Amino acid sequence: TPDTPELTECTQKEITRCYTEYVEIFYSYAPQHGSENTLSEDAYTKVCSAFNETSSCYAGFDRCPDSVKANFTRREEGYRALRALACDKEAYKGVTTVRLCPDPRKMRECMEEEHGEFEFDRDYEKLFCRYGPTQKMCFEKTLNSSCPLSVESRQTAITKIMAAAELIHDCERMYQRAPKVHRSNITAGDPAALEKLGAEVAEMQNLQRKALQTLYTLLEKVESMDRAGKRERIEDAKIVHQQMKSIEALEGVVQGLQKDIAQRCKSDSESPDEKSRGLF
Repeated sequence: TPDTPELTECTQKEITRCYTEYVEIFYSYAPQHGSENTLSEDAYTKVCSAFNETSSCYAGFDRCPDSVKANFTRREEGYRALRALACDKEAYKGVTTVRLCPDPRKMRECMEEEHGEFEFDRDYEKLFCRYGPTQKMCFEKTLNSSCPLSVESRQTAITKIMAAAELIHDCERMYQRAPKVHRSNITAGDPAALEKLGAEVAEMQNLQRKALQTLYTLLEKVESMDRAGKRERIEDAKIVHQQMKSIEALEGVVQGLQKDIAQRCKSDSESPDEKSRGLF
């Protein structure tokens, strides 16, 4: 059984380490790539018992200075979302199964297609926050044919775990998204136009994050309703469906804007040799 994370000092690095350990605990009971093991009843019980109502990291909140307290609020919200998944058998099965569906080699190829060649950072939180949106975009392109989940189940699982992870890692505040082109190329295009496009991308991504949080709340509500509330359940399900469509539309706009930026930079700054190699 993994040890309970403990906050030893009030620094951003230590807060990050403490909450990231809960993510590691969350996946420690799940089957890994290449494993034929399946989730046992014992695993469901153990993973839930590892998550108390309040994280052990949050226990250090009162003794920490105001300068780092804001970092606890979002991360603790993410912890609660992760705990809800850990203590819901079907939800936990879904999110731990869906991560095994992509082919790792194809996923890396897709990531490199979007960002160029890059090295995976050993800092898991930094890696997730910078490349998470691209990984989500590449997901459907890299599925194994043996993935046992339906399209709807995959979307639900991905939405839930991404929403929880974005919060527990405090991605919005702590990290910038990885650029799709090298920064040295950005000034080669029209600076004013590129700045405007960048602002539009940031705005759409912010709307996308808010939509994901709203969707997560709705999904939790739908799943927790009993049969007596059938009419309300149907209405909430309709709202969830509409929210899904809104998120897909937002993602399409964001991807379009990012490709526009990349294309402008690429056409203005690449040498003939770079173009022939397909480099950014």
